[in-house]
Amino acid sequence: MLYLLKFIGRTLISVFVIYLSTGSCALLSQSVTSLDNYTGNWEDPLSWNPEWDSVTSKITDTDITVNGFITVNGNLEFYGSTTSLVINDTLVIRGDLVLGNNNNVVINDNGILIIRDSLKISNQTEITVNGYLIVTNALSKLSAINQGSLTSNDNPVNIFICGSVSDIGLTDNNISYPAINCSSPVTIKYPNSNCSYGNLADLMNNQIYSFYQSLCPVWAPLISADGPLSFCEGDSVILTTVKDSAYLWSTGDTTQSVSAGVSAGYFVTTTDKNGCQSLNSDTVNIIVNEMPGQPLINPESPVSICQGDSITLSSSEGFGYLWSTGADTKSINISEPGNYSVKILSDSGCFSKSSAPFILTVNSVPDVSITGITGSMCSGEQISLTGDPAGGIFMVTDGPGIISGNTLTATGPGIIKLGYTYTDLCSGSDYKSVKVDENVIADAGPDQVLVYEFLTQMDASPALPGSGQWSVVSGTGIISDSSSPTSVISGLSAGINEFLWKVRNGSCESDDMVKVEISDLVTPTVFTPNDDGLNDELVFPGLSAFSGSKLMIFDRLGNEVYKSQDYLNDWKGKDEKNRDLKPDTYYYILKISNGRTIKGFIEIRR
Repeated sequence: MLYLLKFIGRTLISVFVIYLSTGSCALLSQSVTSLDNYTGNWEDPLSWNPEWDSVTSKITDTDITVNGFITVNGNLEFYGSTTSLVINDTLVIRGDLVLGNNNNVVINDNGILIIRDSLKISNQTEITVNGYLIVTNALSKLSAINQGSLTSNDNPVNIFICGSVSDIGLTDNNISYPAINCSSPVTIKYPNSNCSYGNLADLMNNQIYSFYQSLCPVWAPLISADGPLSFCEGDSVILTTVKDSAYLWSTGDTTQSVSAGVSAGYFVTTTDKNGCQSLNSDTVNIIVNEMPGQPLINPESPVSICQGDSITLSSSEGFGYLWSTGADTKSINISEPGNYSVKILSDSGCFSKSSAPFILTVNSVPDVSITGITGSMCSGEQISLTGDPAGGIFMVTDGPGIISGNTLTATGPGIIKLGYTYTDLCSGSDYKSVKVDENVIADAGPDQVLVYEFLTQMDASPALPGSGQWSVVSGTGIISDSSSPTSVISGLSAGINEFLWKVRNGSCESDDMVKVEISDLVTPTVFTPNDDGLNDELVFPGLSAFSGSKLMIFDRLGNEVYKSQDYLNDWKGKDEKNRDLKPDTYYYILKISNGRTIKGFIEIRR
């Protein structure tokens, strides 16, 4: 069963239509009218005559007539078969109005339709405006622009669209939409939109605007700050209000946020998407404190110092200080090259601008060294000093030494402390210590002359202080103890043998040479073995140094008359049987144990 409710004039007639058929549905067609001169909400059943028990904002197959002041708190949508929304009084929609195919709107004289968001129309939608149509946002056609219509009998038309109109073909001389023509309006154009319809600026100049605004909620926006409201000159704070569609600050700015950098009271009004304007916000008072004057630095810039030195900078008076180094004291000590500045703090907590830069130049200290000294010195020695770079001044700071120009003289043993200073933009110094050793004098002892003796003992003076060392200069010799001044030397050669006795005490040296001359073996020609104690034996001087030497004696006939395997200079002219040989000249062969053989003649005299 389906109920059909329809208004005829102001009388409500209820028609009950029942369709009964197997497999078919019952269809309802109805009309709903608001109470005359009644102010209420669409959603309230009491707004309707008779009461509408199942109030909905999605309307299908229902004609609606508004005779009172009705408010829809949200979107209102029509769809389905042909229906009409007739406005004889006032309808305020706080959302979108969506009209489907064949859903029409008629705004009669003195009727007012206010859509707080957008108007969306479909194919055959027809809208007749002989009263007021106000669309706070956009009007959009959801289908072909060659269907439906939007007309008005008024001139100028009382249509205000505060947003865009799409498709653009609706406003481009479309004969079905003369009320929103922008190309060639047939009615009086509005000055701001330049179209048949007006925009928000045109609405604000219309007599209905005060009524339109009276429907707005009452609110005052809040302001937040991203920092303190009292700050120093040159700083600022960002003031931000709540997000809305439009803004107007006391400064004239029209953005959501403004930068406040001067002392003043700041307030803002906002406009929401429905064109409603707020009250003024509470005033935010900004206090900008004056900066102190630019400080001075003592001493005045620029200044040069040497590497390793430092300088103290002091600021002019303030309640606090901030140096470019980060220090917060009145004075700072600096040693690095660069630009330095300071800010001073006022009693209101504001820092000044930075002072003029203090420029510090740090000159490098020359790299100085003492050259020409490779070891220690001897007492009494003089050396010539050199320094790098050249041109500096030498000095003896301690010890047994004197300086004359660049000449250092050691006046005795000890440690000389020496300094060298070179000055350019900066001075550099080098210091060295020089050991001074006591001098020594070498004495190798007297020269020696040996007769076919190849072994001797040296007689040098001891090396005091220090030590000595023997070495062979010429000839031959085996030194038994090279560091002993009385060393035994063997293996001498016939002729001159030279030996060096070198003594050393630290860097001090002295040497002396001694000669050992070895005469050749003396071969006698006659001896007198008559037991008178004189020349009784055949003696070869120097042979005693060569044990194991052999001697053989032969007579004139070549007969061996004497032989010794280890001759000791002891033959007294006797034969093998110890018998005296007669006086005569005999032949001898002497085989020395060093490998030398000497042959000769010896005469026996009695």
